[in-house]
Amino acid sequence: MQLTASRGGVIAALAVTAALAAGCGTAGSNTTASSKSQGAGVSAADAVKLAADQASQTTAMTAGISVRMSGQQPGSMQGTIAMRTKPSLAMEMNLTSVAVGGQSVPGGMRQILVTKGLYLSTPQLSRLAGKPWVLIPASMLNQASGNAFSQLGQQLQQQDPLSSARMLGAATNVRQIGTGTADGVPVTRYSGVIPVQRGLSRLTPQLRNQAQRKLSSMGITTVSFIAALDQQHRIRQLQEWMNGTAERMVTTVSVTGLDQPVSIEPPPASQVGQIPVGPPSSGSGSAPSAGSASSPGM
Repeated sequence: MQLTASRGGVIAALAVTAALAAGCGTAGSNTTASSKSQGAGVSAADAVKLAADQASQTTAMTAGISVRMSGQQPGSMQGTIAMRTKPSLAMEMNLTSVAVGGQSVPGGMRQILVTKGLYLSTPQLSRLAGKPWVLIPASMLNQASGNAFSQLGQQLQQQDPLSSARMLGAATNVRQIGTGTADGVPVTRYSGVIPVQRGLSRLTPQLRNQAQRKLSSMGITTVSFIAALDQQHRIRQLQEWMNGTAERMVTTVSVTGLDQPVSIEPPPASQVGQIPVGPPSSGSGSAPSAGSASSPGM
């Protein structure tokens, strides 16, 4: 698979979207369903609302991530993510498995998102660029994602690494479905459905508009979930099913750390090359200079 500038931008946009789509994945063994949160004295709906409130206070997290997409743009990815919003926005993903349109990226992919742009590293890109890393400027990501990338940094700093978990506060049909552990932490599992329009109302206006465009393009009106919450009602795992008319996506992120120091640094300039240019028939045109990057966004 030749990772040209155009395809590189699509993969990067897909990865960033997936990383921000959810918090975490399924938990341990099931027990008898109940309308009360075990040992907490609150209803299942209230427990999930508390989790949404807790998510809004999170400023850093580390997690494992798995994404499967089908429909017009099939793809999958699996790996780890680290993210913080303070003192400055930064995200690092190490994807051990990546596939887009039925084609895999041999050797996986590493990504670092900072205010300057999105850095990518794959074995093939490294060979073509002659450097371990390439920088995809925000302008290219905007083009690949319909201009949605331009406001990400500012909006996420106003939100949190579990931004979309705020939408859990609008969940309906919430039930307790079992207990277990997540990364060694005791959790209680809840299932429910988030009406997209109600859920989006819990986001900031600009992030809401971006998410609305993305979900509308996929034909998604509801999101089903299973959330695993610890005894402090913090999200430890969350799996979401987004079944639309055009696209279907299952996102699983298993949280391994919350509000712990996260060190993320971009690679030194000496290790960064230009993203390779695709053949003339690809329509990708000339690759922009790494120095032309502007502020990132989703």
